[in-house]
Formats: sequence, structure tokens, C-alpha cells
Amino acid sequence: MLSPEGVFLLLVSSAFLVCIDMYKQVFYFYRQRQSSTAYALPV
Repeated sequence: MLSPEGVFLLLVSSAFLVCIDMYKQVFYFYRQRQSSTAYALPV
């Protein structure tokens, strides 16, 4: 059985990965949506 510290680290790491995955999906969706005007926008 995992210790409380191990459970906490597991929850934090899984939440971190979920946040990264959501950020990737939003970023790719935004980039595909703005692909036609991406080159015209300042970087």
C-alpha cells in the first residue's frame, strides 16, 4: 500500500500531466484556427 506522500505525489503528477495535455489541445486548436493569419501576426 502506498504511503500518504506517495499518493500525494501520484495525484500531483497525474494532475500535472492532465494540465499539460489540456494546454496542448488548446494550443493546437488555436494554432489550427489561426493558421491562415498566423504569419501575419507579430510573434
